[in-house]
Amino acid sequence: MVAPPNKWHQYGFTRSPYSTEAIKVSEDGAKLLVGRDNELDTILSDLNSGAQVIALEGDYGVGKTSLAAVAAYEASTWRADGGPLFLPVKAEVPLRLGTTETPESFEKKVYMRIAGTLLLASASLKAEGRHLEGLERLRRWLQSPEGGGWAAGIGASIPAFFGFNLNGSRTRTPNTSGGFSDTGVITLIDSWLAELFPTPECGGVICFIDNLEELENVENAVKVFEPLRDTLLRRPGLRWIVSGAEGMVRTAFSTPKMSGVFQEPISVLPLHPDLVPSVISARAEILRQDDSSVLPVSADAFEKVYLAIGKNLRFALGLADKYAMRANPSHLRTTTAAKRDQAFDTYVLNESNQVVGQLGKKIGTADWKTLGVLVREKAGSCSPGEYRDFGYTAMPPLLTRVKSLREAGLVRYTTDESDLRRRIITAENNGRLAYYSRLRSDEELHGVAAEV
Repeated sequence: MVAPPNKWHQYGFTRSPYSTEAIKVSEDGAKLLVGRDNELDTILSDLNSGAQVIALEGDYGVGKTSLAAVAAYEASTWRADGGPLFLPVKAEVPLRLGTTETPESFEKKVYMRIAGTLLLASASLKAEGRHLEGLERLRRWLQSPEGGGWAAGIGASIPAFFGFNLNGSRTRTPNTSGGFSDTGVITLIDSWLAELFPTPECGGVICFIDNLEELENVENAVKVFEPLRDTLLRRPGLRWIVSGAEGMVRTAFSTPKMSGVFQEPISVLPLHPDLVPSVISARAEILRQDDSSVLPVSADAFEKVYLAIGKNLRFALGLADKYAMRANPSHLRTTTAAKRDQAFDTYVLNESNQVVGQLGKKIGTADWKTLGVLVREKAGSCSPGEYRDFGYTAMPPLLTRVKSLREAGLVRYTTDESDLRRRIITAENNGRLAYYSRLRSDEELHGVAAEV
C-alpha cells in the first residue's frame, strides 16, 4: 500500500506551523520564540550571574517550556566567544516531579540525563582541552549488562559510536571497567562537574523541571522538594529552570527551608496580541518548502481566535492544527485568503457550538458574565480574591458562579488546604470554546462586532 501524502507537504511546509510542541533547544528553536525578549534577558542575566534555580510562573499553554529551551540554547552559545560553558541537558522532554518520586529515584533520573549530556559533549570538550577522566571506563561499563539500567536511561541521547541505538539497547561487551554502582556513577559525574565548573562563573549543566503544578498541593511540593535542596538544587555545576502554573512555583519555594534557593519567579504572561501574528509568520518562514506554500490559517485569522479564546497560545495553535489536518489542502491552495480565514472561523464556531450544545446543565446569564470576564479580561486565570473585577462586592457570590461553571466542565477551581493563598480559577478549554460561541451569538444578535 502506498503511503498517503503528507498534509503539511501539500500545504508547502516541512511540518505543522501550528505545532503545540514546545520549542526545542536549537538554533531554529531560538528563531521561533517571539515577544519574550524581556523574560529571556532576565533568565540569561540570572544564569550568567550564578543563579542556580530560576523559576518561571505562568498559566497553562503560555510558553514557559519554550522560553526555558531558548534561554538554555542562547546560554550554550556563549562558549564560542570565550564565555562561560553552559550545557543544556539532552532530553526530549523536561523532567517532572510526581508525588511518588523519591529523592533517590529523582537523583538517579537527573544524573542519567547529565551523563548523556556530558558524553555527547565529550568530543567538543576534548577539542577545547577539557578531558573527562574515566570517560572510557564509564563508556565500557554502559555497554555491559551491568550498566544496562543506566544505558536505557541515557539511551536516546547517545549516538551509535557509544554502543547504543535510538531505543537505548546496548551491546553485550564484557565489563572490563571494574564496574560501577549507582553511587559510583554519580561520584564520577560529580568529579566531571567539579572539573568543568569549579565556580558558578564557569557555567553549568542546565536541567529543567516542568509542570510543577502536578504536585497538586504545597504539602506534596514541600515533601518532594525540600530533600532535593542540598542534594540537587544546590549541587555544584548544576543549574535549574523550574516552571509551573496555578501558583505552585511561588508557594513551593516559599517555605523557610527553601528560602534563598531561587530568585523571585519570573512571570510569563500571555503574549501581547500585537505580537501574535509574528508567531505564525516566524514559523511559516522557517518551515516553508518554497515560495508557493499556503498557510491554511493566516496570521490575522490566528490572532483573532487567540484573542477570542482568552490569549492561550497553545490552545489557539491546537485549534489551527486540527483544522488544517481535516481541511482539504488542494481546495485551500486554490481559494482566496479571505475564504480560507472564513473557513477556519466557521470551524472554530462549530467546535464552540458543539460544546455549548453538550452542556449538561443550564448556564445562567450571571454564569456567562463570569465566564466572559475570566476569559476576556483575565486571560483564563485569576484568583477569587479578584472578585471586584467581576462586579461583586464580596467573594462568595463569585464562588457560587464558579461552582456552577465547574459543574458544567467550563472552569477548574484549584484549592490548596495547605496554603490558602493558592486558590486559582482557570478556564478549561471547553470554557474558552463556550465563550467563543457566546461571543459570536452576541455579535449576531446585536449586528455588531463585540469587543474582544
